[in-house]
Amino acid sequence: MKPLLALLLLSGTAVADPVPSTITLDEAELAALDAASSDTMVEPIGRRIDRDVPVVAKLALKVGDVIRALNGRSSYGASLSLGYRGTVMYLDVIQSGKPALVRLAVKSSSTVEPLAISQLLFEAMSAVKSAKSVGVLVRQDMAPFSAGDLVRQVDGKAVATPDAFKQALVAAAKIKAKATSTTLTVERFDATLTLTVAVEADGFADRLTMGIKKVDDTHYEIQRAVLDEVLANPASFVKGARIVPMMKDGMPQGFKIYAIRPNSSYALLGLTNGDSLVSINGLELTSADKALKVYSKLRDAKQLTLELVRRGKPLTMTYTIR
Repeated sequence: MKPLLALLLLSGTAVADPVPSTITLDEAELAALDAASSDTMVEPIGRRIDRDVPVVAKLALKVGDVIRALNGRSSYGASLSLGYRGTVMYLDVIQSGKPALVRLAVKSSSTVEPLAISQLLFEAMSAVKSAKSVGVLVRQDMAPFSAGDLVRQVDGKAVATPDAFKQALVAAAKIKAKATSTTLTVERFDATLTLTVAVEADGFADRLTMGIKKVDDTHYEIQRAVLDEVLANPASFVKGARIVPMMKDGMPQGFKIYAIRPNSSYALLGLTNGDSLVSINGLELTSADKALKVYSKLRDAKQLTLELVRRGKPLTMTYTIR
């Protein structure tokens, strides 16, 4: 026996499995794989192949095989086709009853799905700052993103906070024509990717997003056109949260705000769940008549001052109308 082989056998050292060769799929094939599988809670838990479609054979799988994990995370409840274009992904599978690893490269199509600014900002984004990571984190799967993506740049401009991300998207929407692609530099699984999205500035939510600017935690700027649109369509404003009268000793004291939607006017204006609205521009909100009086004065106001109670402490929010 050769000395090296004998040493390996005696020491019990195992030779590492070779890295599997990469199989290239396009987005349609990945979507077909997703459609051909379904969640199973019967061991092995994951996504079981239900139908024999061409992409299943291409991956050397068959009906009954189970995809247990996607890039190290359980595949149960996950979409296999969402957020992985332009990158490499790994599938841990039970193939004919035995564990195996499938390595995929997903080609991006030339199709760019339009995304609304408000959707990008409020459904998936939060700031991340640490010694190693600076950017805007995607918290959930939303094509073309995958949960855990870190957005670092928009059209080559660095973004480190949701507000910086918003301003970059707004600038892109203003400069570019509708459905023209915007380039995002994204970190995914320690690899840097370039994703393209079509930023749209359409709809009431997007006009709000573009028309309200945060100066600091208690100061905001509102475009006059946005305020006029809200006043002309108050129902669109009211439905963004649940507002109930606030009572003390049987007497009305204002309004309590609950269930604020992430992309609503309330969220854009810096209000939070549980805030108590006491007055606007010094006018108390202790009755329907007084609330109506406040509403009638908003159209000509150059500044709005809201007196709130937040977590038991008074707070003043100021909005400059431009």
